[in-house]
Amino acid sequence: MAPEHYITAPYPFPDAAGHGMQASMEPTYDVRFRSRDLWSDSCDDALNHVGVFQSYLGKVAAA
Repeated sequence: MAPEHYITAPYPFPDAAGHGMQASMEPTYDVRFRSRDLWSDSCDDALNHVGVFQSYLGKVAAA
């Protein structure tokens, strides 16, 4: 199974909104993958879903 990925519609960044601060609108980048694709010999077969807000991501220099 190839990883599935989605970009959500922007909504208020919860780290700011939860503290009553002005919250910028941000999308999340969501990925779903099977646990065995990463840890083939040491885990149950399960689906993992990770959603990360845009401001948590950093640009990586090309190798």
